[in-house]
Amino acid sequence: MKRKKPSETDLAYLAGLFDGEGHVGIRKTKRKTSSNKRTYQCWDIRAEISMTHQETIKSVKDILGFGSFNHRLPIKSWIGKQEQWRMRFANHDTWLLATWLYPFAKTKKLEWEKVLNHYA
Repeated sequence: MKRKKPSETDLAYLAGLFDGEGHVGIRKTKRKTSSNKRTYQCWDIRAEISMTHQETIKSVKDILGFGSFNHRLPIKSWIGKQEQWRMRFANHDTWLLATWLYPFAKTKKLEWEKVLNHYA
């Protein structure tokens, strides 16, 4: 699916949000096939931003137009914590974000670079 690139201003805004509130990760995992139960290795490439302010996360969804938007209620171990709103991106969507946000990133620059290098 073709994704529309946001404006430079929006990309700089998103890079700042990810630098402060986001997570970018790349790791090798093991999975089992459902048919023959064999284990194989695969890469899990993700980006996520979580906040307690719903409108900010909705604005991320509106700017990008893709990703998984969800709501997470606090669990008992989150004493004094509030509900969270999250945007999650996986694999190719994470790579696309990396190509767009890498030039603006400060704190997460190395993580975005690892994603770009994985797909190079």
